Parts: sequence; structure tokens; C-alpha cells
Amino acid sequence: MAQCPDAWWQPITANFNTGMMRAPIRGLVIHITDGLGNLNSVWADFNRPAKRASAHFCVDKLGDMWQFIDTDNRAWAIDGDSQDAQWISVENVATLGQQLTVEQVLTCAMLLRWLHQIYQVPFKRAHNASESGLGYHHMFRIGDHVCPGVPVRLQLEGIVRQAWYMWWRDTGDDSVPLYIRALGAGPDQP
Repeated sequence: MAQCPDAWWQPITANFNTGMMRAPIRGLVIHITDGLGNLNSVWADFNRPAKRASAHFCVDKLGDMWQFIDTDNRAWAIDGDSQDAQWISVENVATLGQQLTVEQVLTCAMLLRWLHQIYQVPFKRAHNASESGLGYHHMFRIGDHVCPGVPVRLQLEGIVRQAWYMWWRDTGDDSVPLYIRALGAGPDQP
């Protein structure tokens, strides 16, 4: 059982498969809701059996995060089958063409850091389904999804760097590159 300590546990009862995740967990997939405006509406939508879609997590514009599905269970965010069995998905409240807010970027980075600790997800971008790291819905080339859109895709490297920095702050690992360590440095720090 894996529930993120940084998320509010708000389980759904439909649109996922119990215990269907398959090792290794490749990474985190970024999605946007493209129309649903808050955590309650996303939760209600995913709880409708007719929806036939879900995600493990959702982040609103203020950075609040709800977890709908335990990460041991398979969400129906990409294909409802083999792709979803190796990826954790997070919806972000946004419409196509918008960027994620600073709060959403930081919350997604916290989530990536946690997935690194739990599943050894690497701090890097994934550009296709066979890679590992931080990915995005459109990279799977399933259907006509353009989710999450170019503005969000341009933010993915920043999410990776923030997650790596957060992890480094906890561990102090000397192998972390200086440019990652310097992310949070103020003007009087190296």
C-alpha cells in the first residue's frame, strides 16, 4: 500500500484496477484536466463508472493535492492497460494552452521526489513510453490527446530539477551536480 504523505487521501470507487501495477514503475505522467475546475469536480468525474478514466493524483492551482488511487493499483489515465501498469499519473487543474502554476510545479516536484524514494523513479525526463522519469500524456501517442500541451511540456525539466533539489536537501548526496544544489541558494550562498 502506497499513499503519499503530501496528499489528502480521497479514494474513488470506480475506474481503476486493484493491484494491477507491474514493476518497475517507470515514472510520473503529467496530465491536465482541461475543463474540470477543482479537486471536488475531478473526484466526482473519476468516481462515475461511465467516465472510464482516472488518475492516481490531482493537483489544483494552489498546489493542494488529492490522492484518488493507491499507487499499488492501476489508474486508467493512459490506456487503462499495459502503459498504466507502469506509470503513476497526476492530473493538474488547467486548460489546454495554460502553464501550471508555481504551486502546481512544486507539488508535482514533491510527488516526483516521493516516487524516487518509493520506486526509484529517476530524476530525468522521459520522452517516450520505453524511458523512465517524468513523462507527459501525449508522449504515449494514444488517440488524439495533446495533453498536457506545449506550455506544460516546457515546464517538465523545471519539475525534474526541483524534485532533485528537494531530494538533495534531504540527503546531502555529494554526487548531485552543483547546478541542482544551487537551485535554492540565496545571493550569499554558493
